[in-house]
Formats: sequence, C-alpha cells, structure tokens
Amino acid sequence: MSKFSEVLEQLRENQPKAKYGIAFEKLMVNYFKTDPTLKNQFDEVCRWTDWRYNGGKADTGIDLVARRVDDGTWTAIQCKFYDSKARIQRSHLGSFFEASGQSVNTEEGRQHFGSRLIISTTDHWSSHAEDALANQIIPTSRIGISAIADGTTVITENVFESRFRFVDEMLRLGADAQVDGHHVVVRGKERLSSTHVWSSDIRAGAGLVLSALCADETTTVHDVFHIDRGYPNFVENLQRLGATIERTQEEELF
Repeated sequence: MSKFSEVLEQLRENQPKAKYGIAFEKLMVNYFKTDPTLKNQFDEVCRWTDWRYNGGKADTGIDLVARRVDDGTWTAIQCKFYDSKARIQRSHLGSFFEASGQSVNTEEGRQHFGSRLIISTTDHWSSHAEDALANQIIPTSRIGISAIADGTTVITENVFESRFRFVDEMLRLGADAQVDGHHVVVRGKERLSSTHVWSSDIRAGAGLVLSALCADETTTVHDVFHIDRGYPNFVENLQRLGATIERTQEEELF
C-alpha cells in the first residue's frame, strides 16, 4: 500500500496543476468513506459540485459536504492541497467561512451547516488563522497531514523548553513517540489505550482530550483548568461535533 505522501506526489505528477484541487477533493471523498472513524461519523459525503442541495451554484469556498450520522446535520468541508511547508493564513479562510455561513434549501426547508471542517496537506498555521477557528458560531475543526499520513512525523519546538512534557502522558495512552532534544518523533497508531492522564498546559491538555477520543473505552483527563484558560466551552463544542465526552467532578487518585 502506498504511503499517503506518495499518493499526494502521484496526484501532482499525473495531472495539470489546475486540476490538483479536484484530484485531492476526490481523494478525500474516498478517505471519508474508508477511514474507520470517519465512515462511522458520516453516512454521506460528496463534492460540492455533486451535492443535491448546492442550488446550482459553483464551488465558492466549500469543497465537500458530509452528513453526520448522529443528528443528520451537514458539515461543510474545505480541502487545501498545499505544499507541506506552506503556511495557512487567516485570509485563506474567508471564502469558506462566508459560504458555509449561508443556509441551503433542502426538502425540510432552509438549513444551516451544523459544523465546519478544514482538511489541509500542511500543518503550518499562522496564529491569526488558528485564532479564526476559535469561538465560531458554527463549530470549526481541522484535519492536518499528520492525522492522515502514514509513517513518521517529526515535530520541532524551538520556543518553550518544556513543551514536550505532555509526551509522557501520550505514552500512557499508548502513543509511539520519542523526545529528542527540541524534537519529538511520532509514529502513527490506529488506536490508543484508555487510562488516566494529566494536562500540563492549554494546548497539551486539548491534545490529550482529542487523543482520548481515539482511545478504547474511557479515558479521564485531569487538571482541565489548563484547557479552560484557552478553550472556553471545549467540552460542549466537542459534544456538538458528536464526541462522547463529559465533565465530571475531580476525584483524588491514590
């Protein structure tokens, strides 16, 4: 089986540059239909141009649409087939936010999108672009290349010396990761294991929660006050996206 990076390279080699986006959109439709997690979350996915509710409008920011299994709402999806070293800017998101903020005409009447998702082949986002995802009326999440690529990912941190403290907690979940100075080497695994883990800062805590959603059975994340400082309504937003998660009273563990 080809690695995902090889598949992307083949997409770039086998058609004109003008058709890169279309080829990547079709690849992502197949990804949604075959990925073990996504195919259980969405019972229908297609390109915007093939969607029966597009109203005859051309793609002006929404590339794919997918229907959630749990509540029947539609998710607007944008696919960004960028160079892996490119950086996503806030200006790159405007047309998607505008298009997905409009209602569509269905058999049940006018409906709004229940959520948004951005898929990108780069994991580099500017701080302004990341800020644009927060506190949206329509919950917005993203899938980066690290989430869908096979093989090994190397993450570098040159600002905060203690940033990788959370790796020990990831190891408790069964992750395959190793810290090497300012770098951490991560090898993808399909499933993680449930356990008790402790949040050490805002982003690390959020990462632990998202990792826990990929684990078998029930995982408890402690010291969530770190997460609350940076991500208000974090639990509620994940619940709206269909996650099985709840906030409980902290108990002392011995």
